[in-house]
Amino acid sequence: VDFILPISTAESFETGIPSDFVLSGNVNWTRVSTGAYDGIYCMKSGAIANSQSSVMQVTKTVQAGTISFYKKVSSEPGYDYLKFYIDGTEKAKWSGTADWNQASYPVTAGVHTFKWEYMKDVSQTGGSDCAWVDYIEFPPLQAATTYNVTFTVTDGANPVQNANILFNTENKSTNSSGIAVFENVEAGNNLPYTVSKTGYDTKTGTVNVSANTNVSEVLSLHIDIIVNPEGKLLVSPNPFGNIINFQFYLNQSSDVELLIFNSTGTGVASIIRKNLPQGENSLTLDLRKIDNLSKGLYFYQFKTNSDSKTGKIIKQ
Repeated sequence: VDFILPISTAESFETGIPSDFVLSGNVNWTRVSTGAYDGIYCMKSGAIANSQSSVMQVTKTVQAGTISFYKKVSSEPGYDYLKFYIDGTEKAKWSGTADWNQASYPVTAGVHTFKWEYMKDVSQTGGSDCAWVDYIEFPPLQAATTYNVTFTVTDGANPVQNANILFNTENKSTNSSGIAVFENVEAGNNLPYTVSKTGYDTKTGTVNVSANTNVSEVLSLHIDIIVNPEGKLLVSPNPFGNIINFQFYLNQSSDVELLIFNSTGTGVASIIRKNLPQGENSLTLDLRKIDNLSKGLYFYQFKTNSDSKTGKIIKQ
């Protein structure tokens, strides 16, 4: 008699617990080397207390077929159970004392979560108070479908080149057309991304991927207050008498607001200017109209649409 023994693709835990298996509950399942159905190792539920559970689950993308596994139970009959679920739906449960035997269930093509849970009721124990699972045969795996996600970055009118995009654990830079393409992205919801470039405000967001997807982001130029190589406002004179001048440079047209506070945080003066042009600008604050402005320490806050600087000034 001639016959062929095909190589088994079943998960028998002989080389460890696969990385896609997720262990949870009050006490994790463990890989043990006693009493296995196949080979040396199998999985055993955690040593839980009453009203607790021990969970082992795995999610796979499979073709249509059958999942089968061997299980063994030693528990309080009718109260403490090994339960098996597919996508959250309970398929069967077992309790009492039962030696290794196989269970199998049909599975449709697609992404499925398979879960084994040993759970106890509020009191009593029986047998070894646990369950074992071994030799899991999954339906044939289906290659995960992947997609392209294309980011287009502009400043509202023109492409932004060399913007950095962090997405799907990768960093990519936009080309001269403001485009960066991420390939082989697996389907998923609320996948996070960050778009950034020096001199621009950073954008963050999420994207749902179930097909080739386009994401458009507009980066706003960060309006910095720049007046000299040190990046400080030129405030003069300081100490001041009654008139104080602020000189600054805007790298883009912006509204500007200047606020003056005393040491208790009370505002004493303010100026607002709309749509100041890009380039060198100045504001002059005349404090002679303010009655009883005492000598001492004051603070200023200088704000554009997206930037703010503060400092100290002294009234002499």
